[in-house]
Amino acid sequence: MKQTLLDRFMTVLSHSLANGLKWDRKLSKWGFWLLTLGVLIFAIPTYLVGIHQAQTAFDHGYYFARLRETIEPMKNWLWFRMLPDGMMIIGGLLIFYDLLLKLFTKKKAITA
Repeated sequence: MKQTLLDRFMTVLSHSLANGLKWDRKLSKWGFWLLTLGVLIFAIPTYLVGIHQAQTAFDHGYYFARLRETIEPMKNWLWFRMLPDGMMIIGGLLIFYDLLLKLFTKKKAITA
């Protein structure tokens, strides 16, 4: 099985903390990827709104670029940000929940 850098880091970290305990990495992986994809998708609407505001600031000045009327046409992109925001919140909660599980519900590894 091919291991990525994240897998290797989590393996080394969990083995150093576990001291012979068995841990499941499934929740950590889901949390990591939800956080990562949320940050990447978050950049799209932020970038588009920023381009619109920069063009408005260039044409009319910085004060006008910050007015409500200027941002109103880009309102849908601001609402679209709820998707990556939700992904980041869920990813963070998954990692936190996984950490709590690992701290309080430890399982002994099977030794052969």
